[in-house]
Amino acid sequence: MPMKMNRFLISNLLVAVLLLGAGCDSEVLQDDDLDSGERVRFVLDGLDADSEISDDYELRSAAWNGKHLDISVAYSGGCKEHAFTLYSSAVNIAIYPPQIGVVLAHEGNGDSCEAYISETISIDVSSLVNRMNGTFWVYLRAAGADSGDTLALEYK
Repeated sequence: MPMKMNRFLISNLLVAVLLLGAGCDSEVLQDDDLDSGERVRFVLDGLDADSEISDDYELRSAAWNGKHLDISVAYSGGCKEHAFTLYSSAVNIAIYPPQIGVVLAHEGNGDSCEAYISETISIDVSSLVNRMNGTFWVYLRAAGADSGDTLALEYK
């Protein structure tokens, strides 16, 4: 009798695990399916109080890639598409090279799944690079984060 009970419990446990796994669309988790061109955007001179609103995420690192900022982020989710918006402040040209603050906001679209997603998003900031026309510094922080949690990136 105990053997039949163990098989029954194991088979029910297996069914429960399969059903829980079906709750999230596993295809969304594949990086190959992400079209970052449609889910990221840059707003030049758009930094204001409204741009501070953001869902939680981790800002890991950033690097220049031509006229794009490649930003490594991590967040929980996996069932819905997430979007990112990079807002820039006005340029501080009182010093050389000029400096500009940017804030990255995250929109999780109410995704309640709990997979931990890590990805690098690429944001076209050519309008900023063209305006600056030379060397400048970008100070990047996550929306809602303290100014001490800022990444400094020099563009040459």
